Amino acid sequence: MIPGDALLNAFIDANILIVVAFALWSAARFALHRLGLKHAYSTELKLLNGVFVAIVLSPFLVMAVRVLQGAGVVVSTNLNLSDMVVSHYLNGGFQMKASEFEQLLQMRDIFTLNVVQAAGWIAWIVIAAFAIGLMVGLGRLIFSVVCLRRIVSQSYGWRRFGRVHIRLSDRTLVPFSTRGLRNYYVVIPSGMLLRENELGVSLAHEFQHLRQGDIEWEILLEAIKPLFFLNPAYHAWKRKVED
Repeated sequence: MIPGDALLNAFIDANILIVVAFALWSAARFALHRLGLKHAYSTELKLLNGVFVAIVLSPFLVMAVRVLQGAGVVVSTNLNLSDMVVSHYLNGGFQMKASEFEQLLQMRDIFTLNVVQAAGWIAWIVIAAFAIGLMVGLGRLIFSVVCLRRIVSQSYGWRRFGRVHIRLSDRTLVPFSTRGLRNYYVVIPSGMLLRENELGVSLAHEFQHLRQGDIEWEILLEAIKPLFFLNPAYHAWKRKVED
């Protein structure tokens, strides 16, 4: 079983690294614009998604390594964000009194321990805020899934190409695409059948979403949103992906 403090540390590291990753991506985007690649949206999107997948997964991979170390499966090594900060400090990366730096490191350890043990009113506020936000986020996610499923199920089948189903709906005013466990669905307003040019452009637009894997990314973003709802960098990342 994974210890609570290890899980909390991995979650904190993931939030910190999301901020770092977004800052790095913003710098890379600025460099692309300076190089005359302002409209290289596909490159920006792939870079953004790739960096964040690596960053978000890295603390949990480190946590998995620690579990394997505890079981004696792999050789014991120290892999955590705190060690990297200490190494950077010892190499002269930033200036700070040793006593102040030690207090800064201990603040996180004390905070983590208090939250895991639910000790003190600050820990209870943190736990309550996270629990409420998580429940609200999960509630909104479930409600959105139910509404989306209802719209798709109440639409009418029109065309089918392999696993791609094109459906007509009287309940939506704009076309959209989504997916189930196996099949993909493109839902368009019924009235759009009378506007052939608009219909062609809309279908091409939704098919491009399918080809690029945008639906899977949107599902992933929405699925982990309840976990990172307090992180402004995550919301900025989500907006950039959607843009």
